[in-house]
Amino acid sequence: MCTKLCLVTLNCAVTQSNSSVRYTSLEDTKRHFPDRFKGFGKFSSERKLTLKDDANPVRHPPRQAPIQLREQIKSKLDRKVGLEVIRPVAEPIDWVSNITYVTKPNGSLRICLDPKDLNSASKTGQHHTGTG
Repeated sequence: MCTKLCLVTLNCAVTQSNSSVRYTSLEDTKRHFPDRFKGFGKFSSERKLTLKDDANPVRHPPRQAPIQLREQIKSKLDRKVGLEVIRPVAEPIDWVSNITYVTKPNGSLRICLDPKDLNSASKTGQHHTGTG
């Protein structure tokens, strides 16, 4: 969507045996690397967030969804639980973020988490992405 709105340009260069191959669209990239665009990415183990010392937990109340979308939202969430992308939480917890949803061009829903308060309370870590 961002590329269609001209907000982001996809520039990807891959070098193969002394020649540079350029992929100028997402479709090109998907065609050449199909295994990178299948399924959900999952961490291999549990991750722990480190919070700032002065962080205060925030619990947002659930947002109301239109009645006509509730079954579709529940179905999407149930599917994500079945795929082990998310899991239900039955006990009280300190941090509760809202979910929001967007209708895709094909009519289905995209469900997203809105963790802005948790993000601002988290300490940023160092992520090494280089080789070697």
